[in-house]
Amino acid sequence: MSTLPCGRTRDDVLQNLDGPPDAHEIQCPWCHDERARLKDLDSGLATILRTGDEDGGNDDGAIAAVMRAVRENLRPLRSTSAVSALGGEAVKVTSLDLADAVRGAFGESPRIQVNYVDVRPSDGVSPHRQWRAECAVSVAPDSDLTEVETTVVAKVSEGVRTVVVAEHLVVDVTLEDVHGETLRHAVRDS
Repeated sequence: MSTLPCGRTRDDVLQNLDGPPDAHEIQCPWCHDERARLKDLDSGLATILRTGDEDGGNDDGAIAAVMRAVRENLRPLRSTSAVSALGGEAVKVTSLDLADAVRGAFGESPRIQVNYVDVRPSDGVSPHRQWRAECAVSVAPDSDLTEVETTVVAKVSEGVRTVVVAEHLVVDVTLEDVHGETLRHAVRDS
């Protein structure tokens, strides 16, 4: 996973590429540049496809160019076997599934912005039931850090547990201010 200096990953920027940039992406030079790079890639792929049409339908060259660009710029999603929270059966989940669930648990929180989420199994038994989550969030400078930390742990736990069974979950929280400076780093069990 390629993490930008602000704490977000390239995957985080890619997830939001089809929509408008969020406040962080507008202000953050690294996310802004990564978004522009991905948009250029998207535009380049469209140009390659149009060029293929102009060449009398030579799809082989266009398809090869698209596949080469995809292989160079996207990494495969990491998937793992887990126990489904819905039915209790073994399922395959990706890190993106878990990150999306955590981001969804935060919703439109006005005081907490999720910058980075990664959830991985922490046990050696498959299907996995023990997890470790890393979460970096930006908070307003006047926030009560203990309250924010407690909220983050609860929301991460809620998000993960909507997708998979988590008998044990460790949440590694990094609290940042609105400028991305680390205020506190803590590890908590939930």
